[in-house]
Amino acid sequence: MERALPEWSSRGGFDLEAIEFAVRDSLQRVGARFLEQLLNTDWEGSSRGWVPCDQQHVSRHVGKREKTVLTVVGEIHLDREYYHAEL
Repeated sequence: MERALPEWSSRGGFDLEAIEFAVRDSLQRVGARFLEQLLNTDWEGSSRGWVPCDQQHVSRHVGKREKTVLTVVGEIHLDREYYHAEL
């Protein structure tokens, strides 16, 4: 909106294109934050101390790591669970 309102006062009207871009940019930022929060939600049981491994081993939880992902609504940061297989 900061881009659209100065146009209004200096020209005595408004720039519809600037308003449309400002609205789109704002909605994309809101969408990116929503998606980031949704994907980073700690669902019940999502970070157990161990998980079964495909090769019949047990994998223990070693923490979280952040990963940046570019989506259609913008860049988001994901906290990913990491496990190491114990042989």
